[in-house]
Amino acid sequence: MSQHPELDNAVSNLKNEGVSDEKIRSDAQAAGWNAEQIESALMSSSVGQLNQANVGAYAPQKKSLSKAKIFIGVGVICVVIAGVFGAYAYIERLNLFKNAPYTEDDFVSGLLLAMGKIDSALYTSEISLYTEPRESDARSFEEDVPSYLAREEMFERDYERVQDVQEILRALHRVKGTFPADLEEIGLVSISDPYTNIPYRYQVIQEGLDFELTILFETDDAIEILKKYNVTSSTDQETENKNIVFTKGSNQFFFIRSKPPRTIFQQIDYAAQYLPPEIDVEGAFSLEVDLSETETEVSAWNANVRGEGDLGDLTYRVDIDARKIAADYFFRINNLPTLFFSSYLPPKGQWVRWNADDDNLGFIDMKSIEAEYGKNRESLARYIKIVAEAADEEGVVEFKEDPASETIDGRDLYRYSIGFRKESLAPFYERIVLKLKEDRELSEVLPFLDEEFLKYLKSDEFSEMFDYYDANTRFTVWIDKGGFPTIVEYSMRGVPSKDVPSMEGKQLKLVMRLLIDNINDDIDIEAPADAKTMDEIFEGFSNPYAEARMKSQIAASKAALHNLRAQAELVYYADEKNVGYGTKAFPRGECQQIPGTLFGDENVYQLISTASGGDMSRTVCVSTIMNGRVDMYAVSVAYPDDSGRHYCIDSTGNVRETREKLSSNVCI
Repeated sequence: MSQHPELDNAVSNLKNEGVSDEKIRSDAQAAGWNAEQIESALMSSSVGQLNQANVGAYAPQKKSLSKAKIFIGVGVICVVIAGVFGAYAYIERLNLFKNAPYTEDDFVSGLLLAMGKIDSALYTSEISLYTEPRESDARSFEEDVPSYLAREEMFERDYERVQDVQEILRALHRVKGTFPADLEEIGLVSISDPYTNIPYRYQVIQEGLDFELTILFETDDAIEILKKYNVTSSTDQETENKNIVFTKGSNQFFFIRSKPPRTIFQQIDYAAQYLPPEIDVEGAFSLEVDLSETETEVSAWNANVRGEGDLGDLTYRVDIDARKIAADYFFRINNLPTLFFSSYLPPKGQWVRWNADDDNLGFIDMKSIEAEYGKNRESLARYIKIVAEAADEEGVVEFKEDPASETIDGRDLYRYSIGFRKESLAPFYERIVLKLKEDRELSEVLPFLDEEFLKYLKSDEFSEMFDYYDANTRFTVWIDKGGFPTIVEYSMRGVPSKDVPSMEGKQLKLVMRLLIDNINDDIDIEAPADAKTMDEIFEGFSNPYAEARMKSQIAASKAALHNLRAQAELVYYADEKNVGYGTKAFPRGECQQIPGTLFGDENVYQLISTASGGDMSRTVCVSTIMNGRVDMYAVSVAYPDDSGRHYCIDSTGNVRETREKLSSNVCI
């Protein structure tokens, strides 16, 4: 019996319709069936047709048909028609031969276009890190890319050469008169190359008044660093064949790395030394948001942060909800390890409210965060568009497998296994830079062409690194019938080296997923009915939160007054013909924004308002006239903790805390 009767039936009916084998093979492969399954179905169909032909060949021949046979023939025709339509409906339901939305040529830009049509959705970002048994093809970075070990050895030798050069240059500069004809005369131990053991090339020039010390280095990194440090006063540096020539005018002090920068896989290997072998941690962040009604500030969203982990002897769980409606923000702690912070946190399960205009948290400026998002949103969108177009134009993306249909959580999706063409990455990078240069605004805020990075993309070193990366990572995207991405998954395998004995026979697995659900559905976010402010929660108790907030407010008040001093000096010299802190004096009293006075300046008054938290009853201002111009001022602000303390600044340079209100034009 066939293991895939649905495919057999579909193929049989398509052949009965006259569809060619080549067309059936092409469509079935696009739908995710492998070659063996397709050939089996074609063979089964051919055998069925052959059997029918043989039966017809050996049947008795008659000149006329009976009524019974006529009815049988009509019945067979009806069955065939019903079978064709049934097969068509079955194929539609199973998506056997449906065409996937994107090809390699338009995959990135097509996804970008689809993402731009998403107005509202539930986004969930997940990340997990765990250990699992080592797979048979898993090899550590050092095993699979031995050239990196050789590169580390070259770095170490270049580091030794630099140490030798510094010692030689210092010794030569201690010589009085002409320089010696041979390095052995200065009595140093290290005057030979650490790899070849051949003495460094040295000769005196200009009748002993100068010298040339030629060192052959092995790494481009050393060459680039030394070219920056060692510009001689007599001759230019020559770096042909990685030779650097040092002279009397060369810098004696410079530094290079003793080891090359760690690759991501070497960093994983290093981190694995400190991870428990049974580590299993995961975390997720979800955000439900509607972006259709605004280009800057998002009026409402719903979010959750959760995670849990097993570190062997320690387990933990985190679950926090957050919500925004207009200017109100809410959060609720469902689970959180509170061993050290319990006195600073609200009770679990209690919704907490703070208002962005009131800034109840003191240390979080949500309005500024959202304003920054709004300001950069358009630029980020343009940058992503440039990258997407460049990726398609240069053919960066390739499909490791043909797109295949899958049903996940009741949704019919197409699975794309994504790879990247190594030879396309350097042209892709160059094209991005070229397009960024055409966009003046983006070119000012985004990196320009890094020649060294481009050189790296074209090097054998990168090629080896990419091959190892490609063998140990997987990038998969699931897309719905409308072309919207619903699941994006990236996984990386870390294979610890023999230097990590605790991970013997194991490998690390890092998996990151982005889930997009409820695309363009209506979102209804309501304020929690039982939400309280932190002050309400801690009312009647020792309130560490309030204490922390008070310290934050006092620090902000002091910072604003310090900034006021600089702004006052700008006012003083604003008019070269009439210097002074304004043109009118201000009698001592509560600060007011009176035109002509120092405090009439918009920036000065705003800083005083910030220092006092908008409560001008806590302020005292004064400015006085001397020698025909406003030459002195003073400002004090009472602390918000009702302690009777004040912070005072004046034009003479005094900055101090006082116990009394400001009583003159100088802080006392």
